[in-house]
Amino acid sequence: MAEMRVIQIQYANPDKLYNKKSLEQDLKISVRTFERYLLNDELEKKAIPVGKLKVYSGADVNKRIDEVLEEDKFVLVE
Repeated sequence: MAEMRVIQIQYANPDKLYNKKSLEQDLKISVRTFERYLLNDELEKKAIPVGKLKVYSGADVNKRIDEVLEEDKFVLVE
């Protein structure tokens, strides 16, 4: 059986707004990982446009993290 790679992730601050780059620092995942596994239509709809950037609520991001933690791809680290 092939060994499955698990991605470690941390929760975002629920009271903070994040762009993709700042999420990388707090969640300890790359922008590419965020776009590939966390960013979905629901989270994209809740994004707040700020100039050319989109920002995401930490609470919304944490809700999505809870969803992906149910899969075997991610593990939460403190």
